[in-house]
Amino acid sequence: MSEIKFANGIYFNRPHEKAPEFVLGSISIKPDDFIGWLREQDVNVKGYVRLKVNLSKAGKEYVALDDWKPDPGSQRGVIPDEPKEKEDDFDDDIPF
Repeated sequence: MSEIKFANGIYFNRPHEKAPEFVLGSISIKPDDFIGWLREQDVNVKGYVRLKVNLSKAGKEYVALDDWKPDPGSQRGVIPDEPKEKEDDFDDDIPF
């Protein structure tokens, strides 16, 4: 497991106790801190810096850098080549 890189200047807040059920929470951003931290991060191949909201063991939400990268050796999502049939693999006595 990689080291947690907390996102400076961005904070997740739980919804107010009287908030409607569809409100999951809010995010507060301190621009000077967040922009400075954001500029220090590497972007992914699509040009994004991904963040995640996690729950600590103490039950507190926090925002951290999502630095997950796909395994370059993984075949997930790759369609294998179709096997090529040889003409001599067929029985010529097939009635159709």
